[in-house]
Amino acid sequence: MLRSINVKSLSLAVSTLVLSTSVNAALIDNGILTLDDETGLQWLDTTETIGMSYNDAGTLEGYRHATFREIEDMMSKALPSYSPITTSDGQKYMNSSDSAIIAEVDAYHLLFGFTTSGFTNRASNFYLNENGMLTNWNASRWDTSIQINGGPGNSNDFSSLLNSGSSSYGTFLVVGESVSAVPVPAAAWLFGSGLIGLIGLARRKA
Repeated sequence: MLRSINVKSLSLAVSTLVLSTSVNAALIDNGILTLDDETGLQWLDTTETIGMSYNDAGTLEGYRHATFREIEDMMSKALPSYSPITTSDGQKYMNSSDSAIIAEVDAYHLLFGFTTSGFTNRASNFYLNENGMLTNWNASRWDTSIQINGGPGNSNDFSSLLNSGSSSYGTFLVVGESVSAVPVPAAAWLFGSGLIGLIGLARRKA
């Protein structure tokens, strides 16, 4: 039976599988929602919750607050060049004039909208950090530079706004639940190893 295995075909299958792991997940604009095609989550535009308190935003029918981990995962896709420094009081931020991160902020604004615009285009959102404290993600764009605030460990405390909104902030809300799956690279290598093993058996039997 193993003699009939086409070694070249199996080799091609392994190569195709390994190469497919390099394809990045996409954030897709669907009007006021942005779809993460990896997790299946749909993110509500920042513009839809401007002025609402964090708690009030969470009462919008059909939506829920995004978790800290979901936000960090989405931001790693939207702003992959974000590399913050941490201040002495625990706040995280990045200032840059690099064209790559400027392009990422511009694309992020196109997807999620602005909370303020004009001299500075800014998208600011409330969320609960890993310690349950209300803090913020902020992505600002000037003519030739950007500033981003937020990320794991950010200690910028906005707890006073849990029940009172701000005209320059929205809240991260999503539709759906994150898809829990085996990481693609790990699954690919496991499957690929099995195919390589079959190739070896086929050659020995030939």
